[in-house]
Amino acid sequence: MFCATDPMDEFWNFYAYGPGNPISGVDPNGLNWFNYQAEGADAADWHWHDGETYTHNGTELTSSYEQLAVYQITGSNSEGAALGNLTLYGSGYGDILAQSLGVFSGGGGFTPIASGNYFIAGNRSAQPNITADGVILRTTGLQKIPNPFSAHGIDWDASGDWGGGRARLEYGGWRSLYLHGKVNPVNYTHGCVCDKSESVFNTMWSSGYRGTTPFSVKR
Repeated sequence: MFCATDPMDEFWNFYAYGPGNPISGVDPNGLNWFNYQAEGADAADWHWHDGETYTHNGTELTSSYEQLAVYQITGSNSEGAALGNLTLYGSGYGDILAQSLGVFSGGGGFTPIASGNYFIAGNRSAQPNITADGVILRTTGLQKIPNPFSAHGIDWDASGDWGGGRARLEYGGWRSLYLHGKVNPVNYTHGCVCDKSESVFNTMWSSGYRGTTPFSVKR
């Protein structure tokens, strides 16, 4: 665990590994993902190492990230959305927990998600909070969206836009970005990442892991 800020000192929130809590962010098995620029590499990337600490170029790094999600953008679809594959890794790149093809972001005149590192907190909620006029409120972590679900004496169906669930992508910006499903036939988003199969989301939801998962967007 970290008892101070993240010594890697390179993410949107120094306590993001927790999520946001340096006391509860305990790593139960000490096998983790670290982000640093390897020798000869053009940029920092994620690397798996046994142990909760790793020394790189004389600097000791500490991590409690036990899973890593990578959204590798490879092209675009017919609606102008960024198109690629989403993979959830466990103990290294050889340990694929879930993978979805044809995952898209943006399009239809909307800007796709930017490259970089985002973070999905490990907390869970089984139903969204919704206003009386049908606006689903922001949330952190993973959120199931039953269809229909009852609130304010009304049965709501949000599966068209969200599918069966969503996971907020934390990055420190003002926009709310999510990994989510979708039932609507359109293949674009307002900037979120859509996986219509929901394979990665469902794997994360059913997992016993409750720590933060880095979400890396690459081009």
